[in-house]
Amino acid sequence: MAKRSKHLWECMLKRGVECQESSTHISLGTKEDVEWQDNGSMLLALNDQEAQGLLERAAMLQENGIRAKYYPREAVEQLEPALTLPQAGGALLVESDSQLSGRRAAAVLLERCHEASGSSGRFQAHLNEPVESIHMSPQTDAVDGISTSARRMTTRKGVVLAAGAWSGSLLGSTTGDARWPDVFKPRRGHLLELDPPAAMPPLRHGLMEMGYTQHLHKSGPLDDPGADIAFTATPSASGSCLIGSAREFSGWDTNPSRHVQDAIMDRASLFLPAFAAQRNNENGVRVGLRPYALGGLPFIGPVAELPGLFLAAGHEGAGLTMAPATAEMVVQHLMQESLSLHDQADAFLPSHRLNAAFAGTTSGFGHA
Repeated sequence: MAKRSKHLWECMLKRGVECQESSTHISLGTKEDVEWQDNGSMLLALNDQEAQGLLERAAMLQENGIRAKYYPREAVEQLEPALTLPQAGGALLVESDSQLSGRRAAAVLLERCHEASGSSGRFQAHLNEPVESIHMSPQTDAVDGISTSARRMTTRKGVVLAAGAWSGSLLGSTTGDARWPDVFKPRRGHLLELDPPAAMPPLRHGLMEMGYTQHLHKSGPLDDPGADIAFTATPSASGSCLIGSAREFSGWDTNPSRHVQDAIMDRASLFLPAFAAQRNNENGVRVGLRPYALGGLPFIGPVAELPGLFLAAGHEGAGLTMAPATAEMVVQHLMQESLSLHDQADAFLPSHRLNAAFAGTTSGFGHA
């Protein structure tokens, strides 16, 4: 999914890759428009066990055609002079990794949709109108529309439900299946945007400790009020640093927490000591609710018990990584076209994911 998504992002940026997909007629413009950066990524190990895990991950990525190389601590600190690792530390470098601004990409895509629609009215954005219900046709027993707080809308082909952590309540009220409201949960996240210390060498790659990937797929307990803190650092196109991150099941609270911000800075200072002096500075903090899915993997495809409804939810913190491939898969399901990722699609089907989630497994998921 991630590999396919990166290819589709590049197609939309028209960066010289061969693109035959019909979806790529949408252009994101230039790299600058979406703050695209080809700076690669480093996944950091802190001990021998994590280092062995990175070596195994490197082999898996190489088998899937992705260049990846493990470096011991001394070499890592030469590649990233601002970074400090313990003696047993190391890093997996994936030079082909890229990043873009989710905010900018969303704004540009919205603008492109309006441009493509023109005066036809085929595309309409009804913002700040919560969806209140999904409607079934009594004649066909299929989904035929939705109601928002302001209007009712009907469909010709189908309805795509991509309501994040709110998806479960809509599915539960429509299907009567009491499991759905327990499938998707809000998971509050904090991210800090900071100016880098003047004396700190500039970051060259996106950085992430290996524990972040373990926290990403945490499967419980969902009532644990504590925050999972894992170090990430990303240089932005504007010159600031995005420092993270925190994940916590704290209901629907979107207020920033000073305690969580301090914990993020404490963790970041272990890897980037230059930030230790900035812990008392005012931080630009971003807080949002990640859509966590029970079992740790997203639900993508038709909802079997609701013909005409297609689900795309539960990506947690991997939304940008998987967004284009998810959209492509949903459209191909909706239009009954052959699937580009036919060997992986079944693993994401809502019926499969629902059964696997309550069985406590993530079975059927492919690595690529």
